[in-house]
Amino acid sequence: MQKPKIIRTIRPPEYRLVPETENSHIMGGAKWLLKPIDLEKYGYIEEEYIVKGYSNVYDWEDDEKYPHVIFTDAPYCSRIVVRKPKDPSKFSGIVHCELCNPNSGYDRSNTGWAPSNEYIMSRGHGSVSMTISEIAMKGLRRFDPERYGELAFKNPIRPEDRMPAVMGLGGRMPDEETEDGLKWDYISQVGALVKSGLPGSPFDGYGVKKIMLQGTTGGDLSAYAAAIHPLVRLGGGEHVYDGFLVFMTGAPGGLNNYRAMLHELDPRDLYTCEVPLIHLLTLGDLLGDTIHPSWSTLWHRYQPNEEGRYLRIIEIAGAGISRRYASAYSCCNEDVEKAGAKQLAGAGEMQAEYPAHYVVCAMIENLIEWMTTGKAPEICDYVETEGEYPNLRFKKDRFGNAMGGLRSPYVDCPLYVYTPAGGTERRLTDDEIRSLYSSREDYVKKVTESVNKMLEKRYILPEHAEMVIKEAEEAELPF
Repeated sequence: MQKPKIIRTIRPPEYRLVPETENSHIMGGAKWLLKPIDLEKYGYIEEEYIVKGYSNVYDWEDDEKYPHVIFTDAPYCSRIVVRKPKDPSKFSGIVHCELCNPNSGYDRSNTGWAPSNEYIMSRGHGSVSMTISEIAMKGLRRFDPERYGELAFKNPIRPEDRMPAVMGLGGRMPDEETEDGLKWDYISQVGALVKSGLPGSPFDGYGVKKIMLQGTTGGDLSAYAAAIHPLVRLGGGEHVYDGFLVFMTGAPGGLNNYRAMLHELDPRDLYTCEVPLIHLLTLGDLLGDTIHPSWSTLWHRYQPNEEGRYLRIIEIAGAGISRRYASAYSCCNEDVEKAGAKQLAGAGEMQAEYPAHYVVCAMIENLIEWMTTGKAPEICDYVETEGEYPNLRFKKDRFGNAMGGLRSPYVDCPLYVYTPAGGTERRLTDDEIRSLYSSREDYVKKVTESVNKMLEKRYILPEHAEMVIKEAEEAELPF
């Protein structure tokens, strides 16, 4: 029997600014990355806040449209890292809130600050990065016990009442003394805090207009958009978040430590959203055969843009799950080691790969326009497949790149064959390149035509279009 949908009013958590000192700095701070960012150059500042509140623990059973509460008012403590223009008059009114990926044992950005920090700052937007998992908190506590010692998602359920925990994405087994399910109300409360303008709050005096939530966190963001966001409102009745950008894996994850990510055939995977939602997918997310076993091809469905039902699905032909560009903005090696974690393999190495950050930034721009004007992105073709589940495979061109999906010069005017895992399978041979292009001028002309098609469909920003063409003009070619 379906339980009724109960709307809860969300209020901001407690918050405390934590200053940097000579002996204590923000883990993941702009100056402490593999590729440091000079915020002053952009007129930006960075702050860190400890946030405390009370959260429910939820469960979502197979026959439920929405989850129900199994434990109320459990205390939690986490942190957020805020970047914003130093001068409030330079602020656009838009804030990017991001759920950081904790799978490496420390917070990593894959969708927000890392791949799009230059875009964010060039537009005057704000940024809020959230720590959402005990695995990342454990690393923070090791890194700086005094600064981060109180961070915790302590399990409020009595040991005798706990069910057996299930292994999470990436092979992580939860600690029985913690409960990552406390993240859901924390995420809502951070959104309320960002919009509140309370004295001393992160955007006090800035005049926030719209906030989005984005992330690459397994099923966490999908679970929030599908299951939690419909149940929460701010005091005036408005939605907490005004839009969502889910990047890569997207089957909603379990809402507590003993619920697994939804199976690919679960009908709850076929959700839409009450506010604009863009789900951006790589080849590594589509067929259930990489470390992202989501079978996203099974969720191909009607993409509405109507009151209470919003959705766009974008599948990027050529893009894989490896994100060398974003990983260059990971924590520096010294800080990762101090946290007792391991640096992401290949972090900071700028190898040849599909530059998905161009599409990420364009989709952020699309989402902002959708949130603010109601203009939705075009519906994009899906990547083409053949066969039947579970034996689906990509349709490929004569070189091995996927057909269909979001097209770009990287697959329509190729020099490489790309893999679902990320990076390149191989560079085309000189003979193959000569069979496609008669000269350097011909190659640049075809790349320019492809880029212009992307611009027409709003799949790339103008500044990135110029970079792609310049890259073509300087490419190593056998002419």
